[in-house]
Amino acid sequence: MIRQKAIIYVRQSSGKEEESESIELQKQHCQELAAQKNLEVTGIFEDANASGRLYPSGEEAIAKHDVAFLEWRKRQTSDKNYRRGLGEAFRKLAGNSYIIVDDLTRLARPVSGSFLQNLIQQKLVANHVKILTVKDGEVNYEDFCDRLMSDIQSTITDNQIRIQTQKSKDAMRKLRDEGIYPNMPKMFGIEYLGSHQVKVKQEYVECIRFIFAEVLKCRPYNAIIADLNANFLHLFPGKCCHPSTFKHIVAQPFYCGYMYNSDGNLIPARQMQGQEIISYEVWRQAQQVISNKRGANPRAQFRSHPFTGLLRCGNCGSSLVSGFDNGKEFYYCRSGADALKDAGCRGARANINLVRQSEDYTGLKETIRPLLILGLYKYLDDKEMSKSGMAKLATYESQLAEQDSRLARGMELFLQSGLSEADVKKAAAKSKAKIDELRAKVASIKILAKSDPAREKFYEMCNGKFEELLNGVIDDGDFELLLRDSVKRIVTFADHINIETIYGDFRLDRVMVNKYRNFPKFTWRKLSRSDNEKDLSKCIIEVTYIYDKNKTSVLNVDFGKMKIYQKK
Repeated sequence: MIRQKAIIYVRQSSGKEEESESIELQKQHCQELAAQKNLEVTGIFEDANASGRLYPSGEEAIAKHDVAFLEWRKRQTSDKNYRRGLGEAFRKLAGNSYIIVDDLTRLARPVSGSFLQNLIQQKLVANHVKILTVKDGEVNYEDFCDRLMSDIQSTITDNQIRIQTQKSKDAMRKLRDEGIYPNMPKMFGIEYLGSHQVKVKQEYVECIRFIFAEVLKCRPYNAIIADLNANFLHLFPGKCCHPSTFKHIVAQPFYCGYMYNSDGNLIPARQMQGQEIISYEVWRQAQQVISNKRGANPRAQFRSHPFTGLLRCGNCGSSLVSGFDNGKEFYYCRSGADALKDAGCRGARANINLVRQSEDYTGLKETIRPLLILGLYKYLDDKEMSKSGMAKLATYESQLAEQDSRLARGMELFLQSGLSEADVKKAAAKSKAKIDELRAKVASIKILAKSDPAREKFYEMCNGKFEELLNGVIDDGDFELLLRDSVKRIVTFADHINIETIYGDFRLDRVMVNKYRNFPKFTWRKLSRSDNEKDLSKCIIEVTYIYDKNKTSVLNVDFGKMKIYQKK
């Protein structure tokens, strides 16, 4: 007698929805059942830490149109989107008589209104595969009664999960409102003992008190952090005390025996009774010091900071902040250079107009000037594209609506009339690609069509005045507008900077003179491919950065190809 074939599928949840047996225990039970029924197991498939509400891999086209599933997915924090094990199991259904599971919920716990239950039923019916469960017996979806009972059970299970989840949330809220952390967060100097009990690590007490005492003295935060790294380095995980760690410690009321309840109000923390490290008054005063930020420098309103937000430290990735030395501006990595004393971060400092040996070298503001014409050219180019795009907008929007409607009808046919899965996937993929293409075109046209009168007026004024831009005849406000329209980011290192522009990226070496890092000066010329000198689209701006007699670096801004590149 020929033995019937079966595959085994096991799944363990993430722990948020249910209590489920381990993967190995489920395998053992399923294999024992297969042996008892004299079935030949042709494959074992598993999904660990996967919700029963997830679709199997390979069914993304359907999942992306399942509104109930997508709404549930938005509320989840896990990065797992599909069940690979179940997808592999479904691809092996042909030739098997059974799929063996510990219980029906291993296959699915679909959210109410989801297509998932219907999809699984259709997969099994199409391959004439029955379900054999350790706990619930045999289920055949080709039988109307079995299919109906499965749908009812799925609905009941989903409601039970909702009730259990709400009960769990209510219980945790009750504990928090009683002054107990239901899930104790990691906290500097506090050890969790289990059963809602905590203990203060005595070797941390001096450090915590030092932090609050220094804050009350209104010392600069970076100075306090530097002292922490000098005197208490062994207490901090990783390399050192970071500014974020310092801020979390100062803001934490648990050290004075308080915590926030579910409504965000301060209440006594029962877990810290008798173990308070500081008084409530000390903590309260520290919060006042933090909230009373230093007032704005009255001279700041007269200063221009065009590079703020564009500069990044090449050593640690932090944003650079501005500083002034004798009225000259520079940018530096405050978190790395001041707080962490990192030599790589110190080397990332970039002088804007603070220049040593100005007869030979210059600052970042001057050396980046050739890139300003990129923003002007892009605006003029976008304006021409906007005129031609608006004429096509209505056509694109009509085609998009038609494609959306066609795809929705296809999904409905698949779920109701048993249309071939392969045909649906092929049609869905084709429609999806067309929809994405049309949406991108519509969005692009609408963005280009948005009008900014001030910017339009400025750019029209600048049109044809490229020599003035390159030679520096431009005020600070206009410089910032052009800079931000031309440059996406500048990453600074000790020996060079990487400049990312709208038309390409390039590296510019810095000049080291004694202990000072400067930038090279430049010369430029326009190489025209047309007899019309004013036709910028037919020319290349060749920029030569001069380091010394033996070293130069040539940069080409090619407007015909809309590309920026370094000349080898």
